[in-house]
Amino acid sequence: MTENAGHLDLLGDDAIMAVRLAIAADPSSRVAHGASLKRFAGLIERLAEDPASRSARQGVVDDFPAALSELCPARQCDPTVRMIRLLALDAMLYAGVEPSAAQAVIDGASDEPSVERDQDPSTTLLRRVRRSMRRGRMGP
Repeated sequence: MTENAGHLDLLGDDAIMAVRLAIAADPSSRVAHGASLKRFAGLIERLAEDPASRSARQGVVDDFPAALSELCPARQCDPTVRMIRLLALDAMLYAGVEPSAAQAVIDGASDEPSVERDQDPSTTLLRRVRRSMRRGRMGP
């Protein structure tokens, strides 16, 4: 697996924004946001332990649906939870889940994400975004 620094930066940016939004949130929401952030941080930490191992990445990805189910529904949540959902989406993409399958997990339409591909510079998120932009469609 070739690590993609650009994608790791994206995950880092997502995490920083989620923490900043949680800090700025209503005090009554901070505890719940903190617990959610801690859970997703644990998943990402596990992902970092052996990113070259497809089975290790699959093991982490298998835990995303349960973690996401603890968050409020996407259309009813505040900006912090939306950012946590984006962090989860980007982490699944980094792990090798196809974009449509990762989005289905985020939307609650699927609870069985699958790591379909090895990490490869030609299939990184940033390259897929560039290709989609060139084709005139932009999706997650």
